[in-house]
Amino acid sequence: MDYDLIFGIHSGEINLNRKPFLILPTFHILFLTKSTINMKKIILICAIAIFALSACKKENTGEMNTPQMNDSQNIKALILGFKDKLDNHLKDGTTYAADSAVWYVEGLLNYEQANNAHNFSGLEFYKDSVLLNATNGEITIQELNDAYAYFDGVIASILEQANDPLLNVDLIDVSISETGLKDGSAELDIMVSTGRGISTNYTLFEEDEDWYWGDDLGACGENTSNEVKDAADTLEYLFNHPNSVGQGGWFTSVDTIWLDGGGYPDNGYPGNPGPYCNTMIFYYFPHTYVDPPCLGYEELNYYLSKFDYIKADAQPTGKTFKSVDVWDMSFGDPPNGFWHWYIMYYGVLSEDPNN
Repeated sequence: MDYDLIFGIHSGEINLNRKPFLILPTFHILFLTKSTINMKKIILICAIAIFALSACKKENTGEMNTPQMNDSQNIKALILGFKDKLDNHLKDGTTYAADSAVWYVEGLLNYEQANNAHNFSGLEFYKDSVLLNATNGEITIQELNDAYAYFDGVIASILEQANDPLLNVDLIDVSISETGLKDGSAELDIMVSTGRGISTNYTLFEEDEDWYWGDDLGACGENTSNEVKDAADTLEYLFNHPNSVGQGGWFTSVDTIWLDGGGYPDNGYPGNPGPYCNTMIFYYFPHTYVDPPCLGYEELNYYLSKFDYIKADAQPTGKTFKSVDVWDMSFGDPPNGFWHWYIMYYGVLSEDPNN
């Protein structure tokens, strides 16, 4: 992915308040015996147990009942076993009862498509269905393979059309119902919910931790700090000091990408809570003289929540994010425009396991 730096033309003076202006292009049986129990009783108990076991068997079927398990490793093994059947054993004649069919298809879809932290905002819900041929309430492995492939394609289409790097599948619900048709067909229904990731990898601004936009103007609003810094300084520090860090190593083929709010409108809920702009990067142009903007802690946390999206969206193919330099900018004299520039650095990371 190549990026070109495009400058908007403003009539007036651009002030670079902090930096010199340099453009760089996841059976057992319990026998309770007493001495009073005679051999006939024991034989009767064993006969009943054997009869019960044989009554549960079905010919040429998969697992008959929905697995009732809490152990994640056992569940995973069952799901992967079903995946192996889809990949390698479609002609073995295995059939599944309706409840088992639902459990396996739903489980595999969630394992492959929605295996994540489930920390999303703006959930959206999609529904679709497919007809299955059923014989005496049993569904063949081939029918389930076709249904799985169809649903997998539905999910892929949802993600592709959204064109959002942070859009994830949150949950997949599969259900089955009879169609009432004479051929005994059944309808397999799917519900897919998607959401956009919420950043939890950065230390959030505390309540009333408000800062002026830039120019080292310091605290504002309810913030009583005397530190000589601003919103740009603080955002830059938090962006570059996430709660978790990646693998150590060194970078080559470094790219520099310049971003501002003009290229990142918030596009709806949850939108920018601040009074100044509707963008994911601070970008305020009143076109008349105003007091320097005071960015409240909620607005600043919004910019934190959007940074991973911006970072992923701008990432060149084959390169890894390294750091960001946040510039506070103003336009005009006296200023009548204020914004932040994100100078993003990416490179080819050669990992060093010793770091």
